[in-house]
Amino acid sequence: MSIGKDIRSFREKGGLSLRKLAKEMKISSQYLSKIEVGKQAPSKTVLVRILRALKIPFRKFQDIYMDSQLEMKIRKLGFEDQETINLCKDLLTMSANEREVILETYRKIQTPYNV
Repeated sequence: MSIGKDIRSFREKGGLSLRKLAKEMKISSQYLSKIEVGKQAPSKTVLVRILRALKIPFRKFQDIYMDSQLEMKIRKLGFEDQETINLCKDLLTMSANEREVILETYRKIQTPYNV
């Protein structure tokens, strides 16, 4: 998902039309439309204004955006089912120590079967 698609999703969930949001932000609806369809990237200033107008904390938006980017990369690797995608995201966002604990546990579980 692109930033524009995320913005559109938040706007629609908030019950705002594209025109109403653009008017509230004092930008053209054409400009906002280009952002939403990915034809134009918003500047940092415009992005902050959009998030404020939608009442979305920047940190929340950043987390959602990063999560959607990670999912897109996992799908490009050929994983399609949501359970596998979620497992990959969990593994990728763990610390090195957490991954090592999981690998060690996995090795212990596999050892009896490899005898």
